[in-house]
Amino acid sequence: MAHRGRLNALHCVFEKPAQQIFREFLEKSRDGDSEQNEFAGDVKYHLGYCQKRKFGDKEVVMQILANPSHLEAVNPLVYGTTRALQEMKNSKDKVLGVVIHGDAAIAGQGVVYESI
Repeated sequence: MAHRGRLNALHCVFEKPAQQIFREFLEKSRDGDSEQNEFAGDVKYHLGYCQKRKFGDKEVVMQILANPSHLEAVNPLVYGTTRALQEMKNSKDKVLGVVIHGDAAIAGQGVVYESI
């Protein structure tokens, strides 16, 4: 999902505390072994998160996978993770994978087209 949309989803949907998001920004933007304190690693808000939430009397485990800089490269990971969890729970009714595609260009080549 798009960058700002991902931050919004992490905070508003997954209820990840803003303080934790900002702390991760600071930690991820500094490389402790580097004298220049340059950014180390991938985009800082591409970290994953898992949260248990209650909806009425049901508890739901929600997980947003970490994704690389090429945002759509996470699609096959979502499909594989979803399938693996369905197999582990022996039920396709209890696990749902959701992919939010923020680009209108689906037809063509590449990981989006191949995933669909």
